[in-house]
Amino acid sequence: MDTSELHTVEKTTMQRVASWIALPMMLASLIALGLFLTAAAGGFEGWSLISGIAFVVLLVGGSTLAYRNRAVARTD
Repeated sequence: MDTSELHTVEKTTMQRVASWIALPMMLASLIALGLFLTAAAGGFEGWSLISGIAFVVLLVGGSTLAYRNRAVARTD
């Protein structure tokens, strides 16, 4: 492949923000998973439900942001 065919993609500010938000969201989902397992083992059904929902929301939200950010960067 000729190097003249390669081009760098300059990220916009919104893409940078999405990148920086996606990683902490996915890391927070791991914390929520630990809280879910701890609450479930302790028999706290209400806290298990809350942390389980938080886990799913954080994981799906962070993954969606990361995926959309990569898809936009590849199409530019």
